[in-house]
Amino acid sequence: MSASPFSNDPVRFLNKDISACERSNYDDWWREQINIYGSEITYYVNKTSLDTADSVYGEEPESGFKDGVKLIVTLNLNENAVVMQKFGLVSDDEVTCFIHIQQFYDSFGESSEPKAGDVFDLSEFGEGRPGGRSGNHFEITERIDQDVQQINQLTGHYIWLIKAKRHDYSFEPGIPRESVSQQVEDNVREESIGIFDYTDSGNDDVYGGYV
Repeated sequence: MSASPFSNDPVRFLNKDISACERSNYDDWWREQINIYGSEITYYVNKTSLDTADSVYGEEPESGFKDGVKLIVTLNLNENAVVMQKFGLVSDDEVTCFIHIQQFYDSFGESSEPKAGDVFDLSEFGEGRPGGRSGNHFEITERIDQDVQQINQLTGHYIWLIKAKRHDYSFEPGIPRESVSQQVEDNVREESIGIFDYTDSGNDDVYGGYV
């Protein structure tokens, strides 16, 4: 009987059964690069849970944030990013971060993951700003673990690629306000209370009655 042409296994460069050591080297390389060239941030985990959030409005205003935890990440900061909207141009800050997966586990617990709604403060980058300013706050909008062109050498998974936008202060408990913040707000929310606090004001038809 002639030998089968498939009797010998083909040489596969991306065979994970034989590349564990090489992928371990890449994991150590990512950790080293982040620690050497990264910047320290203060990371606030959003405590909102799908089990306790309002299913109608899709929010949990009283949940707030856990205490901030220091974390080293690398940053690709795009300040004054111009976005076209139907009412004109909006200039906002955006940032892309690289977070080592195991270091995130070490800080927040095994199997924990960054999620949309978490907020971090560029605390180290903001040190020494003039006029008493502090680091800018950013809210996570996207978490990626697979991007072959950037972060998955030998198809391994070593880091989180995080995208975030400038955070607008929301008065949620557990997160500080940026120092010398000039964001527009009403005076101690008195104007909003007069409109939306139906219990105290009885004013529930500002925009018309209910059908």
